[in-house]
Amino acid sequence: MSSRRPLAIALAVGCLVAALSGCAADPDPADGGPSAEASAPAAADAATAPQPPSEQCGDTGVDSTAMLLPVGDAQFDVGVAGSGATTVVFAHQRNQDECGFWPYASSLAEQGMQVLLVNNCGYGATECPSGANHVVDDGADAILAAADWARDQGAERVVAVGASMGGTAAIVAGGRDGADGRLDGVADLSGPISFRSYDAMDDAPGLTVPLFLAVAPDDTTVTVDELHQLADATASSDVTIVDDGVGHGWAMLTTGTAFNAFADQLTAFVTG
Repeated sequence: MSSRRPLAIALAVGCLVAALSGCAADPDPADGGPSAEASAPAAADAATAPQPPSEQCGDTGVDSTAMLLPVGDAQFDVGVAGSGATTVVFAHQRNQDECGFWPYASSLAEQGMQVLLVNNCGYGATECPSGANHVVDDGADAILAAADWARDQGAERVVAVGASMGGTAAIVAGGRDGADGRLDGVADLSGPISFRSYDAMDDAPGLTVPLFLAVAPDDTTVTVDELHQLADATASSDVTIVDDGVGHGWAMLTTGTAFNAFADQLTAFVTG
């Protein structure tokens, strides 16, 4: 692991979740705070109502709700769980929805944080306009909209965590946020530098908040060198690069059926 600052492994995730099998990697080619019961945007009708992650992803012992969050002409399906002054916004990887992050997100909810799991365009009950590339573009705006919602509910700290495709969106969101202060940190697990015509390098210079970048040495989607280039392109003075993990995206968080030391590192970053 290389880092521009010391990173204390301060917290143990400390729970084994039966639904961890949902965290299997699905590599992407390069193509006093708020609560789950807080008021949400206008409810969807029964035909399009999103399902809470606790119902569609498996029972982890953590209750959850779901809402449709307006983002421009789109409506994003967002799962909500936990409560606390810190909110973590999760952006999933390709070919699997919010459920991939649900076991880890549940563990954070049990530790006194609120978690928001954003289903990207084409996943869950999310509805996006047709005829355009919305995956990273609208996905980044959805992260920022979720951060705005969390701030409105009283969040004091908001961190975006993305895996693979979601990691690219998280970097773009951090760059768009700039000095606006909606995000207090961005974590990118195996996010490709470019995805479907979006290049994270274009937005990286605007990213000023603490940044956590992770990639396994044998990952074929993004390389260690590329993440160092991405880190150098940002305006952040607080960058941690973890380059000794195993797996792709959220698969880096587990060894067998247990959360591992990498999950502890990410948790330490999230909690600040």
